[in-house]
Amino acid sequence: NEVKLVVYNVNRMPQFTSFENLTITELEAVDFNVEAVDPDGDKVKVYYGWPLNKRSGEWTTDYDDQDIYPITLTATDGKLSSTETVYLTVKKNNREPSLVIKKDKHIVNEGEEFSFWVSATDPDNDELKIRLDNIPFGASFNDGEFTWTPAYSTVVEKIDSFLNNFVSSSSSWNRKFNKEQETVFLSFVASDGSLEVIHPVEVVVKNVNQKPEIIDYLPEEELTVKAGVKTVFHVAVKDLDNDKLLYEWNLGLRQQKVKGTDTITRTFTSPGKKKVKVVISDGRDSITQEWNVNVYADVVEEEVIVDDSGDVVEDQPFTVKVWVIEG
Repeated sequence: NEVKLVVYNVNRMPQFTSFENLTITELEAVDFNVEAVDPDGDKVKVYYGWPLNKRSGEWTTDYDDQDIYPITLTATDGKLSSTETVYLTVKKNNREPSLVIKKDKHIVNEGEEFSFWVSATDPDNDELKIRLDNIPFGASFNDGEFTWTPAYSTVVEKIDSFLNNFVSSSSSWNRKFNKEQETVFLSFVASDGSLEVIHPVEVVVKNVNQKPEIIDYLPEEELTVKAGVKTVFHVAVKDLDNDKLLYEWNLGLRQQKVKGTDTITRTFTSPGKKKVKVVISDGRDSITQEWNVNVYADVVEEEVIVDDSGDVVEDQPFTVKVWVIEG
């Protein structure tokens, strides 16, 4: 006898051959390309969960996609499906911070205070620190505010020219036209802990001439002297720019002038009110010191002889002191 045996097909679900977790960085592309097989030889299709493309498993990440994504993998033969979960880790792609400074170049005079603000932004909203690497002497940088008064010694070279001498009388002209200058670069740095960005600021410092300064003089400005007695006049002057100083003395004697010395000796030969003046110049600016001198003459008492009649004996000689003008 024959027995007819009927065998019914039992569909088996497909199986993934391999899969593993994946780690990438923002801006990188994802391509899982997972494979699965079917023990029955059925055609298998694989589908990917969000945020991957459902069919291709591709995804190009962008900034702000940092996260850990559980990805559902589905393999199906059309009737049965199997699923697995893998994890996609997207690491942060750190972006550079930016420094915000209104002006990249400043032109200032020596001795002139100026300030400006510095801030920073970060596209990743990271905590930022701002610093100044090469802070000039006398400057400050606190809470984002830079303040500096360049010292009068900042500009070393002095160029003696008509233009520089002329514009020095005006702060605005000096700032604009003076060729005596020194350039200082400030390096501001913003850091998010991983990345640093440098923003240079150019500061052009223009020379400002410092006038000579009288620190002492002799004698006093108001004095009384006797004619024929030598009087010493002296002036002590300092110049903070160490410029060569020129002295010109006006003695009031037919416009007579003496140059090149800080000390003179004067003998007044006639009584009256006199004036002595010295002008000290550094070639660009000048100062003046004056003395008012009251000169008196010796009083010579004449010997007068009277005879018995009371008449003055006129042929009796008398003495007169004569002063010789020394200049």
